[in-house]
This record gives sequence, C-alpha cells and structure tokens, in this order.
Amino acid sequence: MGLTERERAPGSPTSVEACPLKLTKWLIPMLVCTCLFFDYAATDMGVIIVPDVFAGLGIPRWCNSLQLAAKPGMQVLANIVVGPLVDRGCAQSYLLVGVTGLAITTSLVGLSLVCAPFLGRQGAVCAMLLSRCLQGVMSSFIASSGMAWIGRTHTSKERTMAMSTAMMGVGLGVVIGPGPSGMLASIAGSASPYVCTVLGLLVVGILLTRHSLEDL
Repeated sequence: MGLTERERAPGSPTSVEACPLKLTKWLIPMLVCTCLFFDYAATDMGVIIVPDVFAGLGIPRWCNSLQLAAKPGMQVLANIVVGPLVDRGCAQSYLLVGVTGLAITTSLVGLSLVCAPFLGRQGAVCAMLLSRCLQGVMSSFIASSGMAWIGRTHTSKERTMAMSTAMMGVGLGVVIGPGPSGMLASIAGSASPYVCTVLGLLVVGILLTRHSLEDL
C-alpha cells in the first residue's frame, strides 16, 4: 500500500509537516512574507540611521561599513548550521525562534543607538557589531525555516506562487526600511523605528504561538 502525504518523510517534497500551527495554506506564505519584511526592514534601517549616530560621535566611516556588513556576513555563516537543523526539525518552531530572536536583537540595536553617547566610540561600535551579528543569526533562522515551512506544506504546483508571495516581504522591507524609518527617526528619535519593528515582530510571534496547523 502506498504512503499517504502525511506518512511520507518530513523532508520529502510531498510531505505535510505536522507542526503546532492552525492555519490555512494561504496564510503560511503571508506569515513568512511578514517575517521577511520585518527582517529586511530592520536590516536596512541601519543604512539611514546608524551613520548619523556614528558621525555625531566622530566614529570613522569604515566602522559604519563594518557594522552594515556584519549582519549579512554572519547570516551566510549561520546558514551552514541552521540549514541542517531545520531539515531535522519542525520548520515553524525554528521560524518562531528566529522571530523571537530577531525581536530581541533588534531591541539591542535600538538600545545601542540610544546608549551610544554613554558607551563612547569603542563601546558603541562593539555594541552595534554584536547586535548586528546576532541579527544575522536570527535572519538565517527566518529565511531557512520560512522556505522550508512553505515547501513542506504546499504541493509542487503550489510552491511557486507561495514562495513568490513570501519573497515579496524582502522587497517591501528593502523599500520601507530606509525611507519611512528615516523619517520616523528624525521625528521621534533614532530608536523609534526599531521599537515599531519589535512590536510588529511580537504580533507575528503571537500568531505563530497561538495557532496550530490544520489539516491541509
């Protein structure tokens, strides 16, 4: 007797992952899209906000370039470890880990900006580098587990549209991250865009926690 979709191995192309999330299929790409949006928005905020803070402290420009590169660089390295972890476990659980961690690390970035005048030049750069590196690790969890979750809960005919929907979050984050966040920072302070991002991530985390995957 042939195996049903639910009986196949978790990593097989037609398997349906039995994770604790009660969502219809079309909501899964939207959730992943939202996670990627906040991820890339939090990343690109630094392009506008951090250089002004560093310039005010007299920190060299190369330090700003270093902190901008720290996050994607660490994400590349973290993918080596995170990928196999996601393959062996529940993608949605790792997505929740990524969202929670990104909220914490984004809070650290905002806190680093607020405390930069009190930390001094070296302290501000070190705090920002640490925060950005941790952001990169959490971004690796979000990207890897988000795509894996879609792959495990959608058939081969559905995956193209689902992944296209999810990847819209990348473009939206890149567009909205530098522009509106820069305006908000000039009005309400450099940490305000990060506060808004953390609040959004908390909402996504609650959605991931409170629901469970319905029969697909």
